[in-house]
Amino acid sequence: MNRTLVPMIASMCKREDGKDWDQHICNASIALNSHVNKSTGKPPFEIMYGFQPRTKLDREAASIFEEDNDNDVDIEGVREQAHGMITRAQARQKAQFDKQMCSKEV
Repeated sequence: MNRTLVPMIASMCKREDGKDWDQHICNASIALNSHVNKSTGKPPFEIMYGFQPRTKLDREAASIFEEDNDNDVDIEGVREQAHGMITRAQARQKAQFDKQMCSKEV
């Protein structure tokens, strides 16, 4: 996590000494939690809450166009789907690792 978070916050800092890092934690958190994970195929926020986070643009559009917010989402279904995708990703990663290890032993 720190391998991703530290460079992300560092790139957002405007001061050369990086002492304004704490002002960028919120934006970095939003970016990480709304980014689609390769293994799950979904952003962490969606797995946790069952819907994608609303961006500033979404909130502004909602204030212009009043919309029904249908957040009746099957969170358990989303989590089960993510669990299945993680299991498949782990199996692929294990097969790749085992393939590399077997070729080194020969």
